Amino acid sequence: MTDRAQQNLAWGKIVALSLWQAGIRQVCISPGSRSTPLVLGLYLFNKIEIFVQIDERSAAFFALGMAKAQQRPVALLCTSGSAVSHYFPAVIEAFYSHVPLVILSADRPNELRHCGAQQTIDQLHLFGRYVRSFVDVGLPSENHHYVAMIVQSTIGLSLQPIPGAVHLNFAFREPLSPAKLDHNFDQTIPTWQHLTTSKRLDCMDLLLDTFAKKRRGIIVVGVNKKTISQPNLIHKLANILGYPLLIEATGMPRQNCISHYDSFLRSEQLANNLVPEITLRFGDMPTSKSYRQWLEKCPQCQQITIGSYENT
Repeated sequence: MTDRAQQNLAWGKIVALSLWQAGIRQVCISPGSRSTPLVLGLYLFNKIEIFVQIDERSAAFFALGMAKAQQRPVALLCTSGSAVSHYFPAVIEAFYSHVPLVILSADRPNELRHCGAQQTIDQLHLFGRYVRSFVDVGLPSENHHYVAMIVQSTIGLSLQPIPGAVHLNFAFREPLSPAKLDHNFDQTIPTWQHLTTSKRLDCMDLLLDTFAKKRRGIIVVGVNKKTISQPNLIHKLANILGYPLLIEATGMPRQNCISHYDSFLRSEQLANNLVPEITLRFGDMPTSKSYRQWLEKCPQCQQITIGSYENT
C-alpha cells in the first residue's frame, strides 16, 4: 500500500513538472480528496502560482480571465465526481472565445466506475466537442516518460491550431498519499512540444528558429496514416540543420535517410554515445521499440511533434 501512495506522489510531481515545462504558471485549485496527489505535486514543486477557490464554477471563470489577459493557458484542478462538470460554462466560453485553458480532473479507478461508488460520474469525454483534446491518462505507473509526454503535448493543443480548452483526466487508487512526504524534487523529464501545421508545412521559419542553437538533433518521420504531400521539404529541413533523418517504413519514401535505425539503436554503447539535444518528429511515434527506449534514456532531450497526435 505504501508503494502505491509513493507512486501516486511521484506521478503528481511529474505532472507538476510537466505543467511547468509546457508553460503553465498558474493553477486554480478547487480542493477535494481524490486530487490530493496532484495538489501535493504542485505544492512540492513550488514554482507554479496556486489559487485556491472552493467553488469550481467561480474558479473556472477566474482562470479563464487570467488566460484571456495573458494569452497563455491557465490550469484548473478539481476532485472526482460532479466537481469537474461545473467547469462546463467556462469551457464553452473558452471554445468560442479561443482562450487556452487546461482542465485537470481527478477520477476514481475503473473498478469504481459504473458501480454506484460515491462521488463518481462518467468523466470521460465530459465536455464533448467543446475541448480541443481529451485524454484519460490512467493510473500512475513507473513510466514517467509517458505522462510527461501526454501532459505537455495536450497542453500544446490548447494553443494551436485554434486555442481552447483541453481536458486531462487522472485516476488514482487509495491510499492517495504517503503518511510522510518526501520533499526532495529531483525528477527529470523530456520537454515535449506539439506543433500543428498546414499541408504546406508553413511553420518552417518557427522550426529553424527553435533548432538554431541545438547542434545535436535528429528528424524522425514516424507512422503516417496519410501520405506526406511534400517530403522534399522535410529533406530540405534536415539538410539545412545538418541533422540525420530517420524514416519509419510507413512514414514516407525512404531516400537519402537512415531507414534501419532500429538495428543500431539496439547497441547500448552506440545509443549512449548518440544522445540528442532535440528531436523533431512528423507523424505518430515510430513502431521501433529500441527507438522508444532510447528516448526514455534522454530526459533532457526536447521533443517536438508535428502532425498526427494519435498514439503518441
